Amino acid sequence: MDDKIEELAVRLMEGIPRLMGYIRSNMRQYRQPDLSLAQFRTLLFCRRHSRASLSALAAHHGLSLATASRMVDNLVRRGLIVRESGLEDRRQIELHLSHQGMKLLTLAEKATLKNLQEHLDYLPPIEIQKIDEGFELLLEALVFPKTSDRSHKEKRDSRPKGRLL
Repeated sequence: MDDKIEELAVRLMEGIPRLMGYIRSNMRQYRQPDLSLAQFRTLLFCRRHSRASLSALAAHHGLSLATASRMVDNLVRRGLIVRESGLEDRRQIELHLSHQGMKLLTLAEKATLKNLQEHLDYLPPIEIQKIDEGFELLLEALVFPKTSDRSHKEKRDSRPKGRLL
């Protein structure tokens, strides 16, 4: 069983980045042509991290503060990001998406979701159900683990047989 778990872990490490690359590629296709990939990623970061600081953005992208500041200046001028003084510390600058920035991301996401649905549409309902159940198990195991005193092995051994994990 340990070999199967190791094999699954390797497949997840190889497969999930490929899946995310597919989704990112679709999202990028629907961005404005004059919006660089770094700028698009900045919009995504600002949506995920509401009221993020310029320092956090720079660290996330591996940029200097000066480079991140220039990029944000450009996005602010274009009306895609709003830069405000911090609520707790007025010296701290906080970034968040404008309505226009949110609209741009929403359009890209809707187009990407439509593309994903079109690719999944050919699968029979039983396969869709298997993917859904497997994805739910994966989220439970890795992202939202249930807190318990039992070890991971005890949890795994107590699961009904015939499931992915």
